Amino acid sequence: MKEIILKRDLSVTNLVDLETIMPLNIVNSIGSKATNLGLLKQIQKELKSYKTPEYAFAIPFYYFDQHIKENNFQDKINALYAIPKDSVKLLEKELKAFRKMVKNSKVNPELLKKIEEKLNAQTDFKNFRFRSSTNAEDMEGFNGAGLYDSKTAIIGDPEKTVEKAILDVWSSFWNFRAFQERDLFGINHESCAMGVLVHRSFPDEKANGVLVTRNLYRNQYVGITVNVQLGEESVVKPEPGVTCDEFYCHTFNGFGSFVVDYRSTSKSKQWKTDSY
Repeated sequence: MKEIILKRDLSVTNLVDLETIMPLNIVNSIGSKATNLGLLKQIQKELKSYKTPEYAFAIPFYYFDQHIKENNFQDKINALYAIPKDSVKLLEKELKAFRKMVKNSKVNPELLKKIEEKLNAQTDFKNFRFRSSTNAEDMEGFNGAGLYDSKTAIIGDPEKTVEKAILDVWSSFWNFRAFQERDLFGINHESCAMGVLVHRSFPDEKANGVLVTRNLYRNQYVGITVNVQLGEESVVKPEPGVTCDEFYCHTFNGFGSFVVDYRSTSKSKQWKTDSY
């Protein structure tokens, strides 16, 4: 398998406001997830037919790389890369220990000040979601759903702090599942980087889901595939015994109304199953 070397640009050294027009190559500095939300926001301004999370901005790759250098983590990271691929238990153990080390480190105070000033400049929300935005997810041929972690910070909360949220997201770059998945697809770890997408949080979610913009099960029909669960239950990492709703919406050869076909349903299913 040919090794995949990803692009990562460390030249962007400021927080990136996703409410404004962004250059196309910004994806190499803030990751796919943050870039995609920024693009959706630009379309939203024109169509005005949907909403996106407010007060969105991105912490670029630069700060992730800076944190590694400031804490002298590179030798430890190199040691992780050197672990033989067949030493699965050892790799899992060492990754867990390193994640703990990252979580116990300190975020650069200048970065923290920038973020806290930005969050405190608004008075609409107190809860903000910090989400992974790497160059190794949401990309063509590799969606990476569920590989990394998202965390919530609450302004003024001594437990759910901005610093803790950032460190939790950054440390998830070394999740065992993420590490193995990148290996499986032949992605060079050293070419990867972790940005952070920040936007207002939704504490009482009506549903959690993943949507793929094509019909995964009937290639001959145009459509979308949806995996969703009511409430706060995770779709990518549901609790034992939880079955998520999975369905696809399609038309027949592009004509007529959409048809909804279910592949699985949860005990809490309250979705409309009829064609529409």
